[in-house]
Amino acid sequence: MQTVPANIPPYIPYQPPKRSKVVLICVMIFGAMLLMGAIISIGVFVFINNSDSMQTARRYIEAHPRIAELVGEVEGYGLFSPGSISMSGGGHGNADFTIRVNGTYGTVRVNIRLVKEPLRDWEVVYFFYRW
Repeated sequence: MQTVPANIPPYIPYQPPKRSKVVLICVMIFGAMLLMGAIISIGVFVFINNSDSMQTARRYIEAHPRIAELVGEVEGYGLFSPGSISMSGGGHGNADFTIRVNGTYGTVRVNIRLVKEPLRDWEVVYFFYRW
């Protein structure tokens, strides 16, 4: 039988240091805030791209003869169209977009502003393009 010398401590398996609860809670809070921010951003993106004002702006762009000359047939739009929509009581509204238009000949950026009066559809009041 073998004997273990007295000066050798018994074998203890490696145990990683325990993380403090404060660090774990901070990581969870940061992750939750990041997830909420992503959900809100996606919601705003979908809302703006499906709004009546954006649809009116896209129809106006597709019907504009100068845009057809510059890009050819419109094949699509940029993934993200920066802009804003504001509505006030009584049906008044303003919308302002910068839309990247992709066509068979190339790409052009369109700045377009629309207004809405009560009981009326959106109307384009400003239109500017650059390529």
